[in-house]
Amino acid sequence: GCVQASWATGPEHLRYRDAVSRAGKAILEESPDALISICGLSYGTNFEDFAAIPPDLPRGHVVYEAHEYPWFHPDWPEDGDTLHRCKLDAKWGRLVRDGVAPVLVSEFGMARRFQDNERMSRWFARAAAYLQHVGPLAERGGVDWAYWQIAGVQEGGTSRTEGAEETFGIVNDCWTAPAHDAHF
Repeated sequence: GCVQASWATGPEHLRYRDAVSRAGKAILEESPDALISICGLSYGTNFEDFAAIPPDLPRGHVVYEAHEYPWFHPDWPEDGDTLHRCKLDAKWGRLVRDGVAPVLVSEFGMARRFQDNERMSRWFARAAAYLQHVGPLAERGGVDWAYWQIAGVQEGGTSRTEGAEETFGIVNDCWTAPAHDAHF
């Protein structure tokens, strides 16, 4: 079966903290002003122990990457706005709120026709509110984020078919217009 990396426990060769520390030090040796971006475990959602046992890197050179998608919240129709905020705070928002390190939500997105799906629309409203208005940086303009994905077609990869429609893509297949006006 598969084995999972952990932040700082388990077999030495599966300790993510050690790997990012080694890689970050090598990068900083070559480029002392570089910013080291570290994605959370479990598809960018698990930052357990990142604050208590930070990477062995200069604090001012570290930024964490989180991901936020509707499928991370299977109970989202029932969880309510407050519980959704608490879940994001527990996952990664606390790192920002407690001044541990900056966090970039490096993957965030929804299907082209998200507004046609009540559950997806509700998730988007909650996630957008957290990122901009009620989350850890609400008073400073919100948390920085990057949308996934811009392209209208899929690239190759696991569970991906090169050239197939990218249902989360913002632009159409030819990159000439929005795929759906609701994204804009």
